[in-house]
Amino acid sequence: MVERRHPPETHAPLAPLPVRSYPVSMARFLAQISPSLDLVFKAIMGDPAHTHVLLDFLNCVLAPENIVHVTLLNPTPFATLLEERNFTVDVLAEDSNGRKFQVEMQGWNHAALRRRMLWNWSKLFAGQLQKGEPHTALQGVVAIWLVDDELWPGEQWNHRFQALDVQSGKPLSGDLDIHVFELPKARKLHLEEHGEPGPLGGWIRFFTEAGKWTKIPKELQRPAMEVAMSTVEQFREDSRANLLYMLREEENRVRRTQQVALQDAEDALVKAQARLEAEQARVATVQARAEAEQARAEAEQARAEAEHNGRLEAEARADALVAELRALKARLRES
Repeated sequence: MVERRHPPETHAPLAPLPVRSYPVSMARFLAQISPSLDLVFKAIMGDPAHTHVLLDFLNCVLAPENIVHVTLLNPTPFATLLEERNFTVDVLAEDSNGRKFQVEMQGWNHAALRRRMLWNWSKLFAGQLQKGEPHTALQGVVAIWLVDDELWPGEQWNHRFQALDVQSGKPLSGDLDIHVFELPKARKLHLEEHGEPGPLGGWIRFFTEAGKWTKIPKELQRPAMEVAMSTVEQFREDSRANLLYMLREEENRVRRTQQVALQDAEDALVKAQARLEAEQARVATVQARAEAEQARAEAEQARAEAEHNGRLEAEARADALVAELRALKARLRES
């Protein structure tokens, strides 16, 4: 079988803007800004000016646990985000106990995504130790993935993965903690109609619905949500931010199309290889049958030749006996 190799996940840079101004009319026609686009998500969760938004989100995910303080490890102010040609889409943070958090918005599912989740978690976990430091210095890592695509069958949209014994459920360690939220399933369930309990449902509603909001629903209004919504409004109102949103959206669309095409090509290659192996197996079977038939024919021929040679030998012995008998009769007559 062909080994399927997936290129490492990369984050394409934002396309550089020409050095000139853009009229507001060019950018403001795009009013529907989705916070599920990685650029907007990074602006909401990764801006050091409002780490309380990230703190609120983390506490909603990990409830009833209550985190008091977090520090961004890769802070990106809104203005800097708009100027950077390259940016990392994940948000890295640390609480007062040294526990690490990785939060990321992923636009689509692909063949290597789940391995990438583990790889990113393992980098943060293993990267805590310097040479000579004891393993007891390691702190847990919580990875939170919001995926704007479906990963598994069924209606469940929120998943939590840990290292557990498959028979007893006994945890190996609480250090591995990976949360995955499938946003399309949450959209289909209409969480507001189901009365999704807790603030986490409110955040999921924000990421799936806020692109169409003109104001925050009353039941979701609180300071962190208002700041998050104001960031969405910035992308609506700021001409440069609006244009960057469109560029990023198009880049993601192109990347997704390319990855889908690559996946289709790999799937086609695997199927072609399977067909080739099946054909080779069929040819080998036919050849084996032909060889077996030839062996049977040769065996039959050998038996026939043996029988023929046996008859010849028997006839020769019979002729010899007849000749000997005639000679004996002749001697008897002479005597």
